[in-house]
Amino acid sequence: MMPPSVRLVPRIAQEAATIPLLDIIADLANCTKHLVLTKMIRAGAELKSTSSTVSLHDGAMDRTITIGLEDGSEYTGVVLLDDAHEVWENLLAGHGLL
Repeated sequence: MMPPSVRLVPRIAQEAATIPLLDIIADLANCTKHLVLTKMIRAGAELKSTSSTVSLHDGAMDRTITIGLEDGSEYTGVVLLDDAHEVWENLLAGHGLL
């Protein structure tokens, strides 16, 4: 007999497919892995810019990544990851897995 969590996989995958933020993450992950989208484009997200700043005082480095969406809106990499993490936590918690 399958553990209950395994039986939930199709339902969770179906719900995840309806969340636009996870489509953005999926496109970026696929593109990063293959250096080109190898599957149907879900969200039309693209890497718009990156920048790095290094402090001459203490050597601290800050890197900013900006992702552009088809509708003209933008996400910074950190905000995108934080939002996606929250969405996944809520999805999994909704099924009693967290």
